[in-house]
Amino acid sequence: MEHNRRFDFIALVGPTGVGKSRVAIELLEKHKGAFEVVCMDSCQIYEGALIGTDSPTEDEKRKGVFHLYNFLKPSETFSAGDYARMAKETIREINNRGRIPLLVGGTGFYLSAIMDGFHEVGEIDEEVRKRVVRIVEGYGVERAFRLLNYLDSDTGGKIDKRNPMRVARALEIIFSTGKRLSDIRKEEKVNDTLNGLILGITLPLCELDERIENRAIGMIYDGFVEEVRGLMEAGYGLGDPVFKAIGYEDIYYYLMGAMSLNRVVDKIICDTIGYAKRQLTWFTADERVWWLPCPLVDSIDYYEYLANVVSGIIKRFMGVVLN
Repeated sequence: MEHNRRFDFIALVGPTGVGKSRVAIELLEKHKGAFEVVCMDSCQIYEGALIGTDSPTEDEKRKGVFHLYNFLKPSETFSAGDYARMAKETIREINNRGRIPLLVGGTGFYLSAIMDGFHEVGEIDEEVRKRVVRIVEGYGVERAFRLLNYLDSDTGGKIDKRNPMRVARALEIIFSTGKRLSDIRKEEKVNDTLNGLILGITLPLCELDERIENRAIGMIYDGFVEEVRGLMEAGYGLGDPVFKAIGYEDIYYYLMGAMSLNRVVDKIICDTIGYAKRQLTWFTADERVWWLPCPLVDSIDYYEYLANVVSGIIKRFMGVVLN
């Protein structure tokens, strides 16, 4: 299938819980062989973390070709630069097969790394990584942040001091490279960029909040607790990146007897709603995003409607006649 090379890929973006993956699956079923789906979610890349990250199920994956889902060990870190290198190679391979790469997810800095470039940090020494984990876990994220703020106040002023993953990453860079993250960001970016048509999906906040609440409860019934138990039995714990995904740390504490299950569910809902709002802030600030019209009629098939809208946009802007 030939298409307009003005765009190298399509990206479906928006807040968590809005149904991006369901729309992608609707497109796969509607236009068989036209698309290949590429994960653009920083949590869905980890193996063994399917329920809590709302990754596509095995049945859903049989409906088309999926890339970069659940392939990384739960203990491995994966930077935006790592993602950009792997995703760009995948996108080019899909284009060479005459299909349309469909990036699906809400990790804005992954998309930015592909389209705007990224700063090359280099490999982080494994001993340094373990040392930083001991600092964050042993002294707590607040004291680790104070250390970061002392070493690199510019970065400290820009990141969420309550986010252990961001704090740890900045400390890893300092201890492993001898450079401050704020100085690295002043260097020239790796500019092997691609151009994407970004389509945004969202819902009224009250409806999105309700979806998030229902999804959190559904995850527990689907086996989220057992999934976390399996990761713990495999030797993974709070120091591993997969446990930074929403809900995994909370269920860890539940299994250790430190939290009730009701409290876990409430916290997952609260944290997910907060994350969804941050995603909306990120993507609404990007003027390249084309927001799809949200259906207001209850009787309409939400996912089929959005898939039809996406199909029409692709036909118009990429010159593709989908089967």
